[in-house]
Formats: sequence, C-alpha cells, structure tokens
Amino acid sequence: MKIDKPNDAASSRALRWLRARAIDLDHIGGEERFPWRVVLLVPALVILAKAYWPALYLRVEDAALQIAAPMIPEGSPEASWTAPRPPQARPSVLLIDDEAFEGRFRERSPLDRGELARLLEEIRAASPRLLVVDLDLSPGPAPTAGETEAQSALDDALKAFAPDRLLLATPLPARSYDLALSRLRWMHELCGAGARFAHTALFHSGSHVLRYDPTLPSLGPLAARMAAVQKDDRIAEPEPCELVAEQVRDIERGEGETLARAEEAVTPRTLGAAYFLQAPPGAAYYIDNEQARQLAPINFGYERFVRRYCLSAAAGDDCAAFADAALQDQVVFLGGAWGQEDIHPTPAGRREGVTLHAATFHSEQVPVSSRFRPLATAAEFVLGLIVAFVLGSVWSGYFRALYGEPQTLQRITARYAYAALATVLVLGTLWVIAQSSGWLMQHGIWLDPLPLLGVLLLKTLFTARKVELEAARRQPAHEPQAAAPLTAYDKAARVLDALPRLAAHRLESLVKVASALPAVQRHWPTVTRLWKKSLTAASILLLAWAVFILFAD
Repeated sequence: MKIDKPNDAASSRALRWLRARAIDLDHIGGEERFPWRVVLLVPALVILAKAYWPALYLRVEDAALQIAAPMIPEGSPEASWTAPRPPQARPSVLLIDDEAFEGRFRERSPLDRGELARLLEEIRAASPRLLVVDLDLSPGPAPTAGETEAQSALDDALKAFAPDRLLLATPLPARSYDLALSRLRWMHELCGAGARFAHTALFHSGSHVLRYDPTLPSLGPLAARMAAVQKDDRIAEPEPCELVAEQVRDIERGEGETLARAEEAVTPRTLGAAYFLQAPPGAAYYIDNEQARQLAPINFGYERFVRRYCLSAAAGDDCAAFADAALQDQVVFLGGAWGQEDIHPTPAGRREGVTLHAATFHSEQVPVSSRFRPLATAAEFVLGLIVAFVLGSVWSGYFRALYGEPQTLQRITARYAYAALATVLVLGTLWVIAQSSGWLMQHGIWLDPLPLLGVLLLKTLFTARKVELEAARRQPAHEPQAAAPLTAYDKAARVLDALPRLAAHRLESLVKVASALPAVQRHWPTVTRLWKKSLTAASILLLAWAVFILFAD
C-alpha cells in the first residue's frame, strides 16, 4: 500500500486552523461570552429536574403556584374579556355554617341523623343533577335505639336518590375491626342501592392546598366522571364500591377473617381491600417521585364559577342563603363550614374542604396543563425581547455615568437614577410574569413563572456585564481632568458613593490573597480552563438531554 507524503502547505494550514479553534475554545467562558452557557444551563436543569426529580421540583413549583394564584382576576364569569369560558357544569356548594350547626343541629357531633335526613329531603325536592356529600354519614359506635332509628331514616333518604345521583364520602377510618366491618356492610348496602363513594383526601404542599390527585377516586374527579363532564378521565384506582364488594365476597367465602388456633398468637383482623376503613397505628405521608408526577395543580380560577350557599338565614355577602338557592339540574356539594377542623389554607385564602373538592371538580373540566402552548411560548418570547431591549438601554446609561470622569454630583445622581429605574423595570417585569401566570391559569394554561424569572434575571445581569465591558473599553485610560474644580457637593457625593464599596473591596482582597498563594497561583490557569470547558460541555449535554425528554414526551 502506497502512502502519500503529506503536503507541507496543507499541513500548515490545518495546524493554523486547529490552533485558532483551540484559542477560540479557550476563550469560551470569558467574561464576554460567559452568559450563554448559564442561560442554557438554567432551563436545561429545570426540564431535567421536572423529569427525574419531580418530588423535589414540586416544592419549587409550589412557590410559583402561591405567587400566581392570588393574581387571578376576580369577578363574575361575564365580568370582562379576561373571564375564561365557563365549564360544562358549574358546582354549587351548600355549607353547614356555624349558625346552622348551633341552631338546626344543636351543636351535636356527629350531626343529628334525623335532621340530616330532613335536609336531604329538602335538597332532593330541589332536583339537583348530582349531590356530593363531604360528610361522614356512617353509623357510629354503640348506637342507642334512638340513634339507630335516626340512622335508618337517613339511610332511607339516601336510597331515595336515583342511581348515579348521589356521591358520598368514605367513612372515617376506625381502629376497631367490628366498627369497620359495620361500616363496610353499610357501604355495601348503599352501593347496591345505586349510591357511590369517593375518598376525601386533600394534599397539603407545605401548609397550603395546591394540588390534587386526578388518578384517585376522590370527590372532585369522581363527581366529574358521574356528571360526564371530565375532559380526560384519569382515574386509575378502583372506586370504593368495587373494593367494598370485593371485601364482602371475601368475608362471605370465609377469607376475610383469620381464625386463631389455641397454640398460636392471635393475629389482628384487618380489611384488606377496603383498606380505607381501618386506620393504621401510625401513618406518615410522603410524596415520592411517582406520586409527584400524578399530582395536578388546582385551577384557582374556580372561584368565578362556584356558587356558595349557607344553610343558615344569617348568610353573608359571599354566601347566599339556602332558601335562595336554585339547585335544579346543578351539581351540589354539601359539606361543613363550622369550626376550624375542615378549613384549609390556599393562596387565595382559607377555604372549606368541600369548596376545595368543588375546585377539583372544576379543575377536571378546565385542567391546568403544563404542556408548551403557543400562547405561553409567545408570552415568554415577547417579554424576553422587551426586557432585553429596555434593560440594555438603561444599563448603558448607568455605565456611561459610572465610567465618566470626573465623578461629579450630576454623574453620581444619574447613575443611581439609572439603577433605580432598572430595579423598577425588573420588579415590574416580575409582576407582569406573575400576573400572566395567574391570568393563563384560569384558562387552563400553566406558565411556570420561576424558570422564566430566573432566566430573565440572568439575562439582566449578563446584559449589564456586557454593557459594562463595552463602556470600559470605550473609556480612555487617562481622561483629562475637567477644567472646573470639584465643588464641595461633588466631593461629598464621591465619599458617600464610595462607602458601600468598602465591604465589597474587603471580600475581594481575601480572594486576591487566596489566589496569590504559590500552590494556588501555580495551578490557577489550569483550574480556570478546566472549569470553563467542563461547564461548557455540561451545559451542552444537559440541554441536549432536556430537548430529548421534551420530544420523547
């Protein structure tokens, strides 16, 4: 095989080209070109965190939800052009408030079953489309003869509702197996009559209720399924009535109870399928990555569409009287509002548990989607262009005043004025982003403000640094002094302007001392180059992987 001798001219050109590219690579990460890597790194890390560590990112996004939810415009559904399209079914919430609890129910807990039976008859007379009850209506432990009779009347009132028109809350868990078995048979009887049951779980993110689990048959999602208004039926778990029927079949076959032998220790009897009826000795709630992927944000635009009625006649402005309620063909949520046990904090204020279940019912019809929508993308793009242009102009004026000599009172005042204007613009931009997130949320679009805020703040800082370097290059090394001498006001302004920089200079001197040590100084250029190139490679790889995840979804 013949090997041609390399051409010297071609080899020289190739070496020069490689050397030039190596020099360019070494300059990547310099002060002039540093910003692009971090700007790419931030959204890439956000996408990867949402994909691989959703439970961790959930905490970050919860803060964004608390910022955006209070920004949702208030008013009636027809108030203005900002109002979203109404859902198919607007829920009505009927609250047993403090006055009704004290008067009609005589402050009895559990609630008087006879009075509840009469209340259900009143509601049935109004012909609602669906009644959702966020109350535990199951039999209590060791009932008296009068309580048994009242419970029987209540059960008859519940069975009077036509099939698929009644959704009840699962009973509270009981440690006693006998009480749990009694409630199991009660649920089985009502399920056979056409009623359905749902869980009442509300998920607290920190101290606030911000999300719900659409895969769990809880009151809101299951009510949306029964009313046939779900946009996407995402319920993956079996309904409680199915679990109850399975447990009853096991008991009838003799598999639900464990017979203890004389020589063996007695094992505790538990309900396997109907797990929600027996409370475990101790339970700790922890959101893992899999469950974090399932949780969906509550659409806090629900308050435009939820009608609130109070059972008492002394209802306030935000809660109409039950006598004025028009419940015909409506989805009615009945629950308690007395005391503080079932009151939960939300970004929009403290709300009753039944109101939040109505909110999840609304969210099933207008789900908050985190998918990239054209409107959200356009808002980010336009907002970024405006901020980059405006802040670039403001920082140009700031650094012109900073590098202008001599530093007179006029230049110092202009510099601080530019800095104040830039701060106001940044804060205004943050407000616009939060307002946009709240406005888009009620339309079912989730514009997460935190990643966008982080990128815009980085863009602001890097724009400032770029303008600073350009101004420093344009400024002559030795500018002739002004003919007019400095006034006393100019000297005082220069002294005041220098004070805030003394602390920064002290920190800078520590860095200089550390970098001047022989061991650090000897390897400092190598460490700097490796750091810059490693950050560049990591940014590119992370961004490529994030793009792959987006397309894979």
